[in-house]
Amino acid sequence: MTVAVSTSEAAPPRPPLGPLHSDNITRGDQLWQLGRTEAALAAYRDELDSEVGDHFTRGFAHKRIVSLLVATEGIDRAFSEYRLARVDDRDLSIEPHEILCCATVRDEADRLEFFLDYYERLGVDRFLLIDNESRDETRELLLDRPNTHLWRSDMHYARANYGMAWVEVVLRAYGRAHWCLVVDADELLYYPDVETRSLRDLCASLDERGAVALPTVLLDMYSGGPLREAMRHPGSSPLDVCRFFDRDFSHSHQARATPWENIDGFSGGVRRRVFGENTDVFLSKVPLVRYADDRILFAGMHGTNAPRDKVSWERGALLHFKFTARFVERLEEEIHVAGRATPDVRHAPRGRAPAAFAGVVARRRRTRPSAHRATSARAHAPLSRVLAGRGGRGTRSRRTRCPLERRRPCGANRRCRGRHRPRGRRRRG
Repeated sequence: MTVAVSTSEAAPPRPPLGPLHSDNITRGDQLWQLGRTEAALAAYRDELDSEVGDHFTRGFAHKRIVSLLVATEGIDRAFSEYRLARVDDRDLSIEPHEILCCATVRDEADRLEFFLDYYERLGVDRFLLIDNESRDETRELLLDRPNTHLWRSDMHYARANYGMAWVEVVLRAYGRAHWCLVVDADELLYYPDVETRSLRDLCASLDERGAVALPTVLLDMYSGGPLREAMRHPGSSPLDVCRFFDRDFSHSHQARATPWENIDGFSGGVRRRVFGENTDVFLSKVPLVRYADDRILFAGMHGTNAPRDKVSWERGALLHFKFTARFVERLEEEIHVAGRATPDVRHAPRGRAPAAFAGVVARRRRTRPSAHRATSARAHAPLSRVLAGRGGRGTRSRRTRCPLERRRPCGANRRCRGRHRPRGRRRRG
């Protein structure tokens, strides 16, 4: 699949930077307009190495690189730039109505069977996956799935914008105008009425409202005991092991987050509570988008450049199953790799684990808090509060909900109306 366009016919760079500022990207855009392709590419690559850049500007830089290569040399050149090679040989003719799921994977054989089955049941028609040098049975498992198409790349995960640059190239080739779900292998999408409402129904309702993106909250799930004991069997549901999440799922809330002020921003959560203030994770993600050439895929899908009125008011949740015994194994591997004189960075665990993680694992500390703070994902009422925008720290419900739920003295809430114990007394049990 090659679409070559001469440099003189190349369309002007898009989308615009909008509220962002980047001297490198601005310079690259000017060079592109002058037809100086290699110089423009060098400017965009400078942004990837810039110390003043962030994941928003780096997302734009990758978008510009892909767009410039497609416009001047064709889509095959973009695949080559990011060292993407096709693994399967199945026919890849995608119908206009198909819903796509795109993800990057590495050594995920124990998770993929349930992951693929779950999203198939939800309504995904086809999976477009990128394997980053797996050493287990990941590739063999994926090649056995008839609706799955696989690429591989040996580029470093971080250099590929934590996988989003690979996803950008694949979706540019095959995902235009499709609803695309971009998630990790340890993430399960929940949304209102997910038990009876298919993903196709959800996308149809988004289309009716003119929305092009569904925002979600990342909920870190955990078990009731130490991490080392949270063992999950291949093919089983992660909810069998990690059922709990914090009822107060964030420490802070910003009504109009990201430079585009287009989504609710939640930060903190269980990782900040357990690992400390230095682990203040941004919990807002936008994993479901109708892909277009001007849609930016930021690292981790933590945001979108879609206009605020094009982002759905309805919200979902991404149940995140990071904290299992597998996490301990990966963390110990990272500590071991970091101690080598010449570590093999291709197989180093992806991401960066704070030193506090190692301390928690060494002390066999539990991620589960006291019972009044945790709730189960199978208790639908607490999860529905997350989906409806209630229950997080800093949201309205935290100020108005009766403190009795948190086993604090009653009387601070006017809505209580004296139905519970008076101020200064605590409920027993």
